[in-house]
Amino acid sequence: MFLVCFFLFLGILTGFFIKKRKKIVKDADKATMWSVYLLLFLFGVETGLNDQVTSSFFSTGLKGILLGSGAVLGSVLCVMPIAFYMIKKDISGSDSNRNGEIEP
Repeated sequence: MFLVCFFLFLGILTGFFIKKRKKIVKDADKATMWSVYLLLFLFGVETGLNDQVTSSFFSTGLKGILLGSGAVLGSVLCVMPIAFYMIKKDISGSDSNRNGEIEP
């Protein structure tokens, strides 16, 4: 744990001193994204090698897909009436001033 904290603090200090060098920051951003992709790939390989996970993948995965889809669908259905109400008020212009800000 000490090693993790050390490298985190070292990264914070390095970022503080190189933040004005846009090329280095851009390259570090690309390296970070590729590192995340590599970690996700390796996590997938580890998951695929685990017999306990792969044997229950379809039953557990189906439940997860249904639960996630239901959550997204429920969120969209709850937000739609509010979004239509806000768009309708904005188009009519009755509740907004010239700057587009809502007046009380």
